[in-house]
Amino acid sequence: MIDGLLQDKGEGLLLEGARIMVDLHHEQGLDASLAVKAGRIVGIGAKDSLRQQFPKAERLDLTDFTIMPGLINAHTHVTMSFFRGLGQAQDAKDKTADSSMIENFFFPAEKALTPELIEALSYPYLVDALRSGSTTCVDAYFFMDGVAKAMDRLGVRGFIGEHIADLGGPHPAGGEVWKKTRAWIDGWAYSSRVQPVVYAHAADTVSFDLLKELGSFARSRNLPFHMHLSQTHGERERVLRRERKSPVRYAHDAGVLQERSLLVHLVSADRQDLQLIKQSGALACLCPVSEIIYEELPDLSLFFEEELRLALGTDAAASHDTADLLFEAKAMALFARQKKFQLSASQLGSMVLHEAAKTLAPNDLGGLAVGKLADLVCIRNGLESEPQSRPLTNIFFSAAHRQVEHVMVDGHWVLWRRDLVRVSESDLKERFSLAFSELKKRVNLPIFQSEKSLTTF
Repeated sequence: MIDGLLQDKGEGLLLEGARIMVDLHHEQGLDASLAVKAGRIVGIGAKDSLRQQFPKAERLDLTDFTIMPGLINAHTHVTMSFFRGLGQAQDAKDKTADSSMIENFFFPAEKALTPELIEALSYPYLVDALRSGSTTCVDAYFFMDGVAKAMDRLGVRGFIGEHIADLGGPHPAGGEVWKKTRAWIDGWAYSSRVQPVVYAHAADTVSFDLLKELGSFARSRNLPFHMHLSQTHGERERVLRRERKSPVRYAHDAGVLQERSLLVHLVSADRQDLQLIKQSGALACLCPVSEIIYEELPDLSLFFEEELRLALGTDAAASHDTADLLFEAKAMALFARQKKFQLSASQLGSMVLHEAAKTLAPNDLGGLAVGKLADLVCIRNGLESEPQSRPLTNIFFSAAHRQVEHVMVDGHWVLWRRDLVRVSESDLKERFSLAFSELKKRVNLPIFQSEKSLTTF
């Protein structure tokens, strides 16, 4: 057993002595204990009361820690770890950077991807997510069976969708792939932590009939629906030329704007588009750091004025080098302040937890409450972030990912003292290196030949 690590052995586990942030939507803390049993939270209250209620439970002293709900990263492409640093190499003055990145880097490498590479290529971003306090990733890419296996190996919670697009892209991903994806969903073979979503790539890459079918299937199975929408100005122009309507109106007419829809980026959406989304009850997801690197930040004023439901994601390592959602939330607050909107810690809490939980699994996720799944993060209360007169504000603006020490998913520790519990990190690193080396052999891209591009100072 890892030194100091205690698990629920059937009688429960009591986490004692910590400040418990039961909710990241409201600024409140409890000097109390938290009881975990069979993967769920079964009690929050006074230490003596819970000890009487669960007399045989293991007891873990977490004095000098803050326990908070695990964060939900609402949009990722974890496999794209192999593109890390690519966005930083783009010329900020290049107005065609979005298309050049896709055509010159993404497509050639992605065409070389095959299913056996995907699991190993997913490890770096998933480990980064855990060490940044995210217990759940909403992910979409190619050959998602590999991502599911990586999530199960690490113990991460995931909502995942296979890439579907019939109007372009590096892999044929239209009707035939959708047929296989339906069978994949029907024969779901992973742990309960990993659940399917229906994923349409974007308005400019998915035909109207296919998009309509995807939305209908998601509704019939009560599955979340996930897509990029109005993610660039180029997408907006292409859809306007083809359909004589905006990407958001196109998605609306196809019937995919619904309460369980997660719509990502919306960089080129106008006020009328956002009003359609607001009326549908769909969730808008922004990835502000990625959007700035990739193209530009959307007009945040419109989102706040229209009072859309908002979640945050970190996107891919190609356009955002880390999976650090706490950093993303802080950046979002700073970008909003530049637009003369002040976001409270409570509002940031909604963006990284509650709104996504409502769309994905409202009865199971979204806070530390009796009956909820035991997905939680223990943040060390270090001197570097003292004083903590406003604990919730401190989490977003001072503590940062470096103070994430322990992470629990489904009632099991998956990170302890920042070390992986279920797997060997050196083994994962070796598996990733082998997969990345194989990919580099298949693709002759300068960015993959790092040893040739090092600069001596």
